[in-house]
Amino acid sequence: MYDVDYWRLSKGQIVHAHVDWLRPKAWIALDDEDLGWDDDDRKQRLVLTSGTEGLKDPKAMDRLVTVLEGNFGRPGSLATRKERR
Repeated sequence: MYDVDYWRLSKGQIVHAHVDWLRPKAWIALDDEDLGWDDDDRKQRLVLTSGTEGLKDPKAMDRLVTVLEGNFGRPGSLATRKERR
């Protein structure tokens, strides 16, 4: 992909290009527009924020916590898993 083409993509398309390239097990995204996001991403990975309020909006912050827990587990669960080893 040429640089010019890359910068013409929506943020959702750019994230998908990186996910396809890097293949992370879990990921989330914060965006202030919903262009380029499919339905699964909107439900499971996307935290849609206001372009002016961002994470200052309590609804966006609640959504972030929900998406983080859904993709990475509850806080402390990683430490618990490491202790079991």
